[in-house]
Amino acid sequence: TDNSWTGGKDTEWTDIANWTNGVAPTPTKDSNVQVSANNPVISATTGAVVNNLDIDAGAALTIANGVL
Repeated sequence: TDNSWTGGKDTEWTDIANWTNGVAPTPTKDSNVQVSANNPVISATTGAVVNNLDIDAGAALTIANGVL
């Protein structure tokens, strides 16, 4: 995996402080969501794009209503 969610700061998907490589996911990077105290949230106004996304057992990702 190119980039892993740590939730080190908060739940904001685009906040680079929450990712191991200091960058939010991109269309060319594989990413994974690890178990953390702060599970990621993709809000209705967040533009989220990722190449391949793995979510570890016990981890969670919330996608807000209205996001496709």
